[in-house]
Amino acid sequence: SACSMAYPDVLAGYHKAVASANRAKQQLKEAWQRAVPLYGLLASKVVDGDAFTHMARADLQAVDPQALHAGAAASKDGNASTSSLAQICGRDTSSGGATQAAKEAMKRAVGGGNGLFVQTIQQLNIVAVELSAMGDRFEAGGLGRAPLMQTVSDASQRLALALERAAVGYDALLSEAVADLQRRSC
Repeated sequence: SACSMAYPDVLAGYHKAVASANRAKQQLKEAWQRAVPLYGLLASKVVDGDAFTHMARADLQAVDPQALHAGAAASKDGNASTSSLAQICGRDTSSGGATQAAKEAMKRAVGGGNGLFVQTIQQLNIVAVELSAMGDRFEAGGLGRAPLMQTVSDASQRLALALERAAVGYDALLSEAVADLQRRSC
């Protein structure tokens, strides 16, 4: 079996493929040069503004006390739990039972992953994975190591530390939210 394509046709196809690969490399470089500084800026805004803590607080404040009264703790996004506000308010507060029950009900009410806190973490993880994949494309495309990889790494580390700090402070936020709930509703 012989190839029926003439050499000039094969050569033209080759030149189109090379031009396409060059355009793809250029687009990768341009996207990278735009994305990395934006990721660094986003990380700075999240870290410097203590955004994780603010989002966690907003999620806790979104818990609907009326739903707790009805026996199904629900945040405004519809997540449900089984502790009622009557149970939470009726326990002996000196033993911490009311506070613990309220904390558990609040955790269930915001724990479905639909709040700002969890969604933002998920989205930032996606961005980090996508930037890593873009960085890998540099070497795969014969362009060497992607520039500014240290910037991406530093921004990711800063976000991870901010998340750790927010997680450590979450119990204090939860206690504040419970105290507010008990003050308003018990």
